[in-house]
Amino acid sequence: MTEKHQPDHRVVPEGDETAQYECGHTGPVRYHHLIFGNKFEIRPEVIARRDRCPECLLKFATEGATRCGVCGDPIFKGADCVIFEGKICCLKTSCSPGPMCCEVGVWDGRGFVDGITAGTVVVLPGRD
Repeated sequence: MTEKHQPDHRVVPEGDETAQYECGHTGPVRYHHLIFGNKFEIRPEVIARRDRCPECLLKFATEGATRCGVCGDPIFKGADCVIFEGKICCLKTSCSPGPMCCEVGVWDGRGFVDGITAGTVVVLPGRD
């Protein structure tokens, strides 16, 4: 079961051992995900639960994900982000100046939501 859900998203098995998962699918026991070309290791305790097969877990993780407009890394639904130079940007220090001088918000899986609306930014009263 290695169908792609989206370009650059796939399950990469690490060995031949397979198991039955609660979702009803069979899949590899050891694996990682490639999401927008980035390798994501799956925590052993997540795999041990066996509630979602690798494909279902990949679909869940990438639903609503987008790419950073600067570095191309994934921005997952619910992640903090900024608008930097007119592009949605993850908050890695290597690709954005951080929250200063940027519009800060959250990626909601469909678009950017400013931080005040999302409740992640609080405006503090100014000093006199």
